[in-house]
Amino acid sequence: MMCRRVLGVAGILALTFCAAPAFANQTYFFNTQNGAVPGASFYGTVDVVQVDAHTITFTLHDNPAYPGGLSGFDAFGFNYSGSASLTITAPPNWNPPNNNQLDGFGVFDFVRGGNPQDALQDPVLTVTSASVIAEADFENKLTNQGWLFGAHFLTNVNNPSSGFTGFVAAGPGDFGPGPNPVPAPPSALMAVFGMGALGLYGLRRRICSR
Repeated sequence: MMCRRVLGVAGILALTFCAAPAFANQTYFFNTQNGAVPGASFYGTVDVVQVDAHTITFTLHDNPAYPGGLSGFDAFGFNYSGSASLTITAPPNWNPPNNNQLDGFGVFDFVRGGNPQDALQDPVLTVTSASVIAEADFENKLTNQGWLFGAHFLTNVNNPSSGFTGFVAAGPGDFGPGPNPVPAPPSALMAVFGMGALGLYGLRRRICSR
């Protein structure tokens, strides 16, 4: 009886740890501008983070090296290739515009914002769904002009009428490693536990079969 119990627990642990998901995150660089003032290697970034199987976040950051400093963003657009129904939580007053066109970067599936008075530093948009969604579903569909993500920025969130504004975009090649994923527990540790549980399962089978 004890051997059967041990075998059952070890088997469950092995399946649980080995099947645990791991999420890969990316940072995309706004390397292209339309209406902005050139002068930096890139104009800002967007971190695409899969929080869990039902949640994706987009966090926009300016590039401090940009002349004058990109002070904030007031709009963001992205595409989605999946079929799940999405709920988008955007910053205050970042509502859907009349159309999803972001200047010369094309029509996006989803756009939030567009009023310079609502610009923020490091704004976060959260996408959730009752169904399973994947980061890749937000990274493999382009606008009719060939872009993954688009945004609108201005250089002074405290005084939007001063400075300058511009549209920026990121394409499929404008990416790098993103913030560290936070699966629980981390996938590498889960793999170790899974292998250990499988080893324990095999050992107990040999002992109990004697």
